[in-house]
Amino acid sequence: MAKMLEEFIPSMIWLLFVSFSLGFALTREKNLMAMGFGLALFSVLSIVFNLVGIPLNWLVFLAISIAIFAYFIYKKELVLKIEKPDLALALVLLFALVNVYVFWIGATSYPYLEDDDPWVHAVGAEWITQTGSYSRYFDGTNFFRLYIEPYPPAYDILMGVLHQMTSSVSNTLKFYNALLCGLSLVFAFYAITELTKDRRIGLFSAFFLLVLPSFMGHFIWAQTLAMLLLFVSFYGLEKSFSDKRFIVPAGIAIGAITLTQPSVSAVFFLLFLAYAIARLDRFGKDVLKTLAIIGLIALVVAAAYYIPTLLKYGPEYTSIGIGFFETLFSPGATGDTSAGQAYSLEDFIFAKPEGKIDQQIGIGLVISALAILGFALALLEMHAGNKGIWMPCAAIWFVLCIFGTQGDAMPLKLFPHRFWVFLSIPVAILAAYAYTRIEQRLREYSLLILAIVVLSVLATSAYPKYLHQTSLWTPGTAFYSTNEVNGYMYMKTNLPKNTLVFPLCSPDLKVIGSDMLSEPYVKDYEIFKRSAMNKTPGEVYSFLSSRNYSYIVLDSTCITEMGEAKANELLSSYGKSGDFEEVPFNGAFYIFRIK
Repeated sequence: MAKMLEEFIPSMIWLLFVSFSLGFALTREKNLMAMGFGLALFSVLSIVFNLVGIPLNWLVFLAISIAIFAYFIYKKELVLKIEKPDLALALVLLFALVNVYVFWIGATSYPYLEDDDPWVHAVGAEWITQTGSYSRYFDGTNFFRLYIEPYPPAYDILMGVLHQMTSSVSNTLKFYNALLCGLSLVFAFYAITELTKDRRIGLFSAFFLLVLPSFMGHFIWAQTLAMLLLFVSFYGLEKSFSDKRFIVPAGIAIGAITLTQPSVSAVFFLLFLAYAIARLDRFGKDVLKTLAIIGLIALVVAAAYYIPTLLKYGPEYTSIGIGFFETLFSPGATGDTSAGQAYSLEDFIFAKPEGKIDQQIGIGLVISALAILGFALALLEMHAGNKGIWMPCAAIWFVLCIFGTQGDAMPLKLFPHRFWVFLSIPVAILAAYAYTRIEQRLREYSLLILAIVVLSVLATSAYPKYLHQTSLWTPGTAFYSTNEVNGYMYMKTNLPKNTLVFPLCSPDLKVIGSDMLSEPYVKDYEIFKRSAMNKTPGEVYSFLSSRNYSYIVLDSTCITEMGEAKANELLSSYGKSGDFEEVPFNGAFYIFRIK
């Protein structure tokens, strides 16, 4: 594992340097939040570069970042000095490291990518790595959905650019997805501290988010980056009312969410409305101008991507690409990941060590009790005339997200299953507030209370989360047998990385997610593959040899696509062909070397 991680050192240095440089140029922040804004600006610049034909290449971003860094050093606005973190920040960094470690060992406890989405992200990331662009060939026929155009591509762009510096796309996804989860805790600490103006609430909120089963797992998907940007956005929002320099960064960060994942963008809009209502209630109409400018900037960022996308794909294929379907808002419909489920009180209070791969549910008994107490205390404070905005904001978020998770029991729903991660935020804030109030009232027993709360939270929340995040997750529905999975893992283990392999019947994601290469990003290849199963071995050999392919694979998908009899005939024809040599393997998966 240590040798595996060594490969990520150059790309990790690149990520930290580029994100900090871009973020500093945008905000002049000299703390870790600069990296959050840097990731937001990276996402926006990627869209702009692609539109004007600049390749999405790590060297391009590095050159820009070096120029920025050198300029501000020359202007003496940036001093090369590492400040010692205070205890709170040091603990949050420790939380982040623990988070990354647990998610990394969970993600690498099996050799394959889990479920289905990560395999599709592997294709998108490899697409960026090989082409330096997220643009796709599109003729209105044979459209297949990826997590690049017309889907907002920021996550796959980041992973693809990072993969330009690494050899394994699967390990790149696993490591950097875990790293982004860890960084989310750091940015949550800064955002909640800025919102509450209380560093201890920020610290304990970060701790509760770390251990909450409902808050982020190592599942590889665009939501990881989108949630990180959510905290960056709220930090920028709150900061913009005390420092007008943050108006533009806040708008860019919010806009970057729309370039990352549609569902987080939709829920963020509701959370933003709640925040705006809380601000308006406390400070009146004076806040409207700032909110409007920030919103306008975010809208311009979103338009820069979605208008060209709509012009290229049209409303129908854009909707398909971003995952919009008719029953998305229909209660009880089972087409989305919520599967029509309404949750019981037990589901909220008691965390279980099992759950869905994309989103574990449950809060845990102790954090649930603290959050309810914090909610009650916040209501009392508001009734007593507290003029802060975080209490009404957190209270509205808490109620909104509870109703959100129960969307399948409501007249209207919006991704109920995915609301759990958003519910975790007000739960963590309110629980942290309750803890700090208890600590203040019983100051002489503070160490004892701290020990009791930490140990009980570890037992009732962290332990179920740890068990789930380190359990054996399945490779997804694209595979029809364990032997088929073993076949692709055989290739991953025994063939050199990035060997050209042609999956005759299966989608390219199986090959690319196994650290091999195929070329769905090449127009001629994509068109040829559509009918490859119906071509003779000679025709397939002629095409593949002209593109320097080394292997061809026939797996269980051939049976599902053609039926068993025709699949056996196809297999026999390749076995008898003098152009291919079978590599011995144990059934349900056949790999032929191209002579």
